[in-house]
Amino acid sequence: MYLLKLLTDQGATPRRHLLGSALLSGISSTCVLAIVNMAAKEIAKSNHEGVDWLLAGAFAASVLVYLVSEIFLVARVSADMEAAIHHMRTRLLERLRRADYFQIERFGNARLYESITQGSQSISNNAPFLALSFRSIILVGAIMLYIASISVLAFALVSVVIVGASILYIRLSKQLQVRYQEMMQQENRLFESITDLFDGFKEVRLSSTRSRGLGEAFAAVSAQSTDLRTAVQVHAFQQSLFGQVAFFFLLGVVVFVVPSYSSSFATDIVKITTAVLFMVGPVSGLVQSVTVLSAAESAAERMFALDEILVGMEEPSAGEATEGFGRDVRSIELRGLGFTYPAAEDDRPFGIGPVDLTVRRGETVFI
Repeated sequence: MYLLKLLTDQGATPRRHLLGSALLSGISSTCVLAIVNMAAKEIAKSNHEGVDWLLAGAFAASVLVYLVSEIFLVARVSADMEAAIHHMRTRLLERLRRADYFQIERFGNARLYESITQGSQSISNNAPFLALSFRSIILVGAIMLYIASISVLAFALVSVVIVGASILYIRLSKQLQVRYQEMMQQENRLFESITDLFDGFKEVRLSSTRSRGLGEAFAAVSAQSTDLRTAVQVHAFQQSLFGQVAFFFLLGVVVFVVPSYSSSFATDIVKITTAVLFMVGPVSGLVQSVTVLSAAESAAERMFALDEILVGMEEPSAGEATEGFGRDVRSIELRGLGFTYPAAEDDRPFGIGPVDLTVRRGETVFI
């Protein structure tokens, strides 16, 4: 996962601290569930005779631990992600500064602009959802252990439903990831069309044929971009809806299937149902996070891919320090300088040179 790679490679907070805060958040939430069930059982036994202050204190402490760990987790993940984005963005700009001009000119501006600005913005906006997904996974695991402590049969059936739903959901996520990639490629083409208009605005204004042709091309690219964006939004909604339906199916298994195979389940059905309902929040958060993070994951993947491409474009002498000429230089000379643009096999390339030039100190030369 490129988002995790970006966070762990450049993040300032040690991973054990982030994992520890996520564990505290998930475990404390599960403790809240267990304490509520224990308190309800005590109330049923004592018939509302007083308040169990020990349970009340444990409940308050669990809520406080959850609050502090959740704030720390979200704050640190967001801060570390911003630091990682800054480092990656600076590295891309540094590689771009040292890249070969001819290769950059052929590469185009759209992908550079998207990865350095729009891509980093997408990752920054969705960074809190990464922390939410960490906590949700741990919380779901802790609740499953709590269910296992009550009924092994319920744990087994719920696990089967969760694993099956997760496999289908991961497949949908991969399809959504592909659609995001296609959408961003089309967005780059749209940006290039707008750039063409700005770069050749004078020529477009001087020729109605060029203006009409460029307008038709832009309309076609915009229509394709609209269709792809609509398909991505529909796919994301379907994926989110699938998560909700899977949760309803899980609840149905607990209420209707488990009692058929366990005669003693009737005494524990309220606890397990409460536990399953308690998973609504983390499961919904996880579904939302995976859907939203697909765009951020695609952006991070494109940033790493661009970084590798720019490494290959770096000029050998771009990073070398140059020494000053000194004050006694009288002239600068070029001997046999030439350049030829690459061309197709059957086409004659355009080139210039060899050029011999001498510029003496104090001269002003116009080229």
